[in-house]
Amino acid sequence: MSHKNKHLNPSLFSSRYQISNKLWTLNEQIAEKYLNKDNLTILDYGAGASPYSSLYKNNNKYIRADIDKSQNADIIIQANKIPLESESADIVLSTQVLEHVEDYNQYLKEAQRILKPDGIIILSTHGYWIYHPHPADYWRWTQAGLKKILSDAGFKVLDIYGIINTRASGIQLFQDGTSWRVPNIFKPLFFFTCQVLMKVFDNKSFYNEDAAVYAVVASKNE
Repeated sequence: MSHKNKHLNPSLFSSRYQISNKLWTLNEQIAEKYLNKDNLTILDYGAGASPYSSLYKNNNKYIRADIDKSQNADIIIQANKIPLESESADIVLSTQVLEHVEDYNQYLKEAQRILKPDGIIILSTHGYWIYHPHPADYWRWTQAGLKKILSDAGFKVLDIYGIINTRASGIQLFQDGTSWRVPNIFKPLFFFTCQVLMKVFDNKSFYNEDAAVYAVVASKNE
């Protein structure tokens, strides 16, 4: 049984309730569909706290790569290079990283380099979302834009998902753009109201064309 990272299991009084729960559910579905054998080598590329590791790790070799050791990375990315041999990974996992990468083309090409010929990348990043530097925040995407940059880097898109539809995304942006003006004592109630409204106006689909977050599964195109 997979267990959520504590940050991905927020209450309805949290500002990230709807997005966290839908991202978890989507990652469950992707893992079930594409991790159909054991003993895979999975690279968590820009791992941070590795929030979805319990879904993907299982009986696989799970390697955390980041730019420093602060998040317990197994290997350190230096000068945009992953210290792994070419064609050494079955899966590259990249969750909410791409918007923070200055040279996203190099990032994707490095992922392509380390994937085996039949390997895949599982990548998620933002469409509609508030500015959130960590340490920088460069990009927002559309489905067409993600397809293009992945194709340019040598990938073939297998599946593309969009979660949190336009109406619910608007509520999320309103919440994030105004919550600083809400007194701390009232913030839980404010977040509760916004997140309930998001649940009402969102849909159950993972295939929204306009979305807060996009996820892509793509294969090495050789």
